[in-house]
Amino acid sequence: MPDLDAAIGWARQCSAALYGVVEIRPSAVIFRDGQWQTPGSETAQA
Repeated sequence: MPDLDAAIGWARQCSAALYGVVEIRPSAVIFRDGQWQTPGSETAQA
């Protein structure tokens, strides 16, 4: 998700949330260009 607002918008559409809980939290890594990267890495900013 690009930001917290987008994640909350997606969670609102999750039908499972009617019967449970959806937890949203930031991630320490991202998947980009076919590999896992940390957000501060040089390739993650490209």
